[in-house]
Amino acid sequence: MSPFSFCFYTNYRDIDLNGDGIVERVYFIEAYGDAVYICINNKCIMEYSYSYGIVDIDKSDHFKEIIAENPLDLYSRIYYYDGNKIIKMAELPGIQENFKVNGSGIIEARTQGNILHAWFYTKKYRLNRSHQLEPIEEDLYPMNSSVKVVKELPLYKSRDDLSIGAVLRPGEEAVILSSDNKQWCLIENSKGERGWFKIKDYSLVENINEDAFKVFEGLICGE
Repeated sequence: MSPFSFCFYTNYRDIDLNGDGIVERVYFIEAYGDAVYICINNKCIMEYSYSYGIVDIDKSDHFKEIIAENPLDLYSRIYYYDGNKIIKMAELPGIQENFKVNGSGIIEARTQGNILHAWFYTKKYRLNRSHQLEPIEEDLYPMNSSVKVVKELPLYKSRDDLSIGAVLRPGEEAVILSSDNKQWCLIENSKGERGWFKIKDYSLVENINEDAFKVFEGLICGE
């Protein structure tokens, strides 16, 4: 049986996607068995999305890109059409309303951090010469999470100097300023004293071998 048996197409748009002067028809096919396909003319690929948007990531090239959203699982896949094939460029966290596209060749996505607690930062991706999106890695990402210290926490002077500098005391207010999103966090108390703590296994503070949720009040539990 054809995968398109008992199907209908919806949400179509006519647009030139690759700058060749030929207008393509972009649409979804919702097929029997809950299968969904995103199609350009007569070329289709399986997707898990019921909505899409068309953006122009780089105004200096001839292409426009398709963002296929999965709002249930909060991710999107990005595609372009080379005139013959639908080509996947990347899978990014979030949906289209969480992206910033200004035509510079860079797309920004609101992204949840991987360590400590449920915090979000802006991750940037750039178009490379193969018209794929590649992440722009940064040394530190802003966190700016306000917390109250519950347990005394000695802080390392730097990521390269593990001698103790400032010490956070119970009852102090502090702000976790930034993180490398791997293992390090920079924190500052209300007196302007700064230092570093190191994370292992998502939320274990290695400085005192204690879970971060027992060290700080104000952290947000993830899913």
